Amino acid sequence: MKYWPFWIAGTLALALTIHIAAVQAFPHVLMAIVHRSVEDQAGGVNTMLYPPRPNASSRGVVRPSPDLLYSVCAFDLAKGPVRISSPVPDSYWSISLYASNTDNFFTLNDRQTHGDTASVILQTEDQAQSLSQGGSPVISPTPTGLALVRALISSDVALPEVEAAVAETSCEEI
Repeated sequence: MKYWPFWIAGTLALALTIHIAAVQAFPHVLMAIVHRSVEDQAGGVNTMLYPPRPNASSRGVVRPSPDLLYSVCAFDLAKGPVRISSPVPDSYWSISLYASNTDNFFTLNDRQTHGDTASVILQTEDQAQSLSQGGSPVISPTPTGLALVRALISSDVALPEVEAAVAETSCEEI
């Protein structure tokens, strides 16, 4: 009897299973590595990290722009909601929140804010409360993830103002 069709079918089934498992796992593994790196550099979770201005050799953020200053927080909602606050400079500014599978689930920019400071209260669906004082409530689809704040350096003259705003960005448990 010819068994080679069964071997081919079995090999294809195994290859398909491995492919699907890898595609499903890769984003989670990648984010876990980045989360751990940010956590280690910042000194723990729910602590903002303020990396230096990007240059040609910087790779802390994928394809960093030298015209932007970044701050990043590895958040963990296991102990409760987290407040992320930042002064909003006169130039472009944004905050992006990423789930543990690398999905961007929330973005806020300077055109959407009202006032000089923006705050979001990050919480899981189980933690959803009326914590709107001091920030807009945002439901995270996963208990861990990353918050990335970007601020445009519109000119060298504006650099001190942008650096001061980024340095005041905070990520803290409530």
